[in-house]
Amino acid sequence: MELRWWEILIHVFNLVILIVVLKMLVYKPIVKMIDDRRKKIHAIEDENYRLEEVVEELEHEKEELEHEVEELEQTVEELEHAVEELEHRSGE
Repeated sequence: MELRWWEILIHVFNLVILIVVLKMLVYKPIVKMIDDRRKKIHAIEDENYRLEEVVEELEHEKEELEHEVEELEQTVEELEHAVEELEHRSGE
């Protein structure tokens, strides 16, 4: 069996063409799709971080409002007690 260099060169050339075509038709679109997904994931993570900060701010505001409600309830109780005491004094 004789070595045919021109057949080997044709096979190598065909292999190079196949690799180039596969890279253009398969590899690049897949890499682009992966990059797009990474960008979407990054955007979602940024939005999630921002929303977590908003939640923390709202929880802090809620705690402040609950504290204010407690103070107002205490003031109402004191006023009710004062009204009862005035009614009791005026009844004497």
